[in-house]
Amino acid sequence: MTFLKRFFVFTIIRALMRLLWQRQEIAERNREIERLGHELRHSQDGARILARNVREAYQPIRTKLEAEHATTVRGLLEQLRLGAEARMILAREVIAKNREIEDRDREIAKLREAAMTDSLTGLHNRRGANEALRRLLSVFERQNQRAVDAGNQAEVHDLSVLVFDLNNFKLVNDRFGHAAGDVVLAIIAEHIKRAFRAEDVLARPGGDEFKAYLVNASRDGAIMRAEKLAALMLADDRLQFNNIRVTVSIGISHGRFATRRGGLQIVETLEQLADAAMYAAKEESRAESGIAIAPDAISSDTVLGDL
Repeated sequence: MTFLKRFFVFTIIRALMRLLWQRQEIAERNREIERLGHELRHSQDGARILARNVREAYQPIRTKLEAEHATTVRGLLEQLRLGAEARMILAREVIAKNREIEDRDREIAKLREAAMTDSLTGLHNRRGANEALRRLLSVFERQNQRAVDAGNQAEVHDLSVLVFDLNNFKLVNDRFGHAAGDVVLAIIAEHIKRAFRAEDVLARPGGDEFKAYLVNASRDGAIMRAEKLAALMLADDRLQFNNIRVTVSIGISHGRFATRRGGLQIVETLEQLADAAMYAAKEESRAESGIAIAPDAISSDTVLGDL
C-alpha cells in the first residue's frame, strides 16, 4: 500500500474515531441533562409537596390569626364607638355645665344689680351710687395716668353734687297712703332720668331724698339740669293731689379734682355742702320748688393738699 493510501485510510479512521467520541460525548451530555431534568422534576415535586405541607400546616395558624385580628378590629371599633359616645356625653355635660354657669352668672348679676339698685325707682341705691362713682372716676384716673406717662399734665375735672328733697311728700303719703307715695317717687325718678345725662350717677339713698353726681359738668351745667327737673315736675299734673302739690328743693355744690382719690375724697364734702344748700332752698321756697347753690366751690387740693 502506498503512502498516500495509508494516509487516506488513517485520516478516515481518525475522523471516524473522532465522530464516535463526539457521539459518545453527546450521549453522555444527554444522559446528564436527563439526569438533571429528573432531579429538577423531583425537586419540583418535593417543593410542591413542601408547599402543600406548609399550607396545610399554616392554615390553622392563619385562620386563628385572622380570627384574632377580626376580634381585635371589632374590639377597636367598639372602643372607638364607646369613645365617641363618651365624648358626646362629655360634650353634652360640658354644654349643660356652661349653661348652668351662665345661668348662675346671670343670677349673680341680677342679685348684684338688685343689691345696687333701688327697686322702686330703678336708680342706684347708696351702695350702687358709690360703686358707680368709683368706676366712673377710675376712667379719668386711667386717662390722666396715660397723660402723665406721655409727659403731659394731668387734666383737672369738674364734679357737681346735687341733693333733692321732696316738699309735701309726707302729706301725700299720710293722706293718700304709701301706694300714692310710691307712685310719686317713681314719677320723680322718671323726671330725674329725663333731666340728667346718661353718664350721670343718679341715686335714691332712701325715703324721699335723691342725689345726682355729675362728673365733668360745669356749675352752670348742674344748675341748668336742676332747673329742668323743677320745670318737668311743675308741668306734671300727676304730682297734684287735690290742693297738695309735690315740689322739690335742690342743693348744688361744685368742686374739682385731678385724681380718682381726689374725686372720692371731695364727694363727702360736696354732699355736705349740697345738703346744707338744699335745706336753705327748702327754707326759702317753703312749699315751692327751689334751688340753692353752695357759695364756695372747692377742689381736692383744698381738702387733701397738693393734687
